[in-house]
Amino acid sequence: MSYGTLQDRTALVTGAACGIGEATARLLAAQGARVVLLARRAERLEELAAKIGADGGRALAVPADLTGQASVDAPPSACTRRTGGWTWS
Repeated sequence: MSYGTLQDRTALVTGAACGIGEATARLLAAQGARVVLLARRAERLEELAAKIGADGGRALAVPADLTGQASVDAPPSACTRRTGGWTWS
């Protein structure tokens, strides 16, 4: 599937605290996507979300350790609680 733009689409990026995940999140946000940042290091995620916001993007930091099923199930619930659903302004 090909999209002409990422504007107002939502991307969930795992491993977003550093390296390729961080670079991917920044690129997606710069292209207009709303980015949900997932990784274990909450402080790093909050810093990245703030940087993306300062650059005009939209990002939501959701700390998660995706090594078990409970951890895999938690991020969507956290996103819904923190945003009131998947509809963003």
